[in-house]
Amino acid sequence: MPWQEALELARGHRAGGVGVSLPPSAGLVALDLDGPLTPKMREKLEQIDGYAEYSPSGHGVHVWLRGTLPRSRREHHAEWLAGGFVTVTGRSLRGRGRQLGDLEQAEAALGTGNVPHPARAMGMQGLHGLRVTDQEVIQRL
Repeated sequence: MPWQEALELARGHRAGGVGVSLPPSAGLVALDLDGPLTPKMREKLEQIDGYAEYSPSGHGVHVWLRGTLPRSRREHHAEWLAGGFVTVTGRSLRGRGRQLGDLEQAEAALGTGNVPHPARAMGMQGLHGLRVTDQEVIQRL
């Protein structure tokens, strides 16, 4: 179905947008910034290039990026969607182009992703030097 037709159909049924599948091989990541956006998060958003639109709630923002991740991940302020479904609303933010942004540039702007993290740097030892496997953690839950 052509994009414009799908968007009109969604709007005609008062849907939040059109669901788009993100296969991992697509080389696309959708950055989902939770809303309402704080002034600090708005400043960071200005540092991220790429097409951006309001999320279905109207409070958050989706930024479309070129890049790949091994899997989706959730952080305290954002979700990096590397697969699954994403709702595209077509309600773009003013003053932003229609080009894809760059994943690494977005990660650097938010201070996430490949930036060293203390727990990651210590590997399996964890924060207090304990060595446990994933299976041991699951058994203790």
